Amino acid sequence: MINDQVRAAPRWRELTWGEGPQVRAHSPADLIATARAEIAQQAVDLFGGPGIAELRACHAPDCGCTSSSGA
Repeated sequence: MINDQVRAAPRWRELTWGEGPQVRAHSPADLIATARAEIAQQAVDLFGGPGIAELRACHAPDCGCTSSSGA
């Protein structure tokens, strides 16, 4: 499911110069598909990157969340 969302909205970042360098994201897809694709890409980066070792389950009562040990 995550990979499907990543592929759903092609997007790219461009460097622009105004009052200094800025990165602007572009996509021909609609805003919702682009947002889902960006969130899915961040999930891929989290679960496939070195930060996975920092991810811990939250042991608070009634909590189904996870958190980073660095936060």
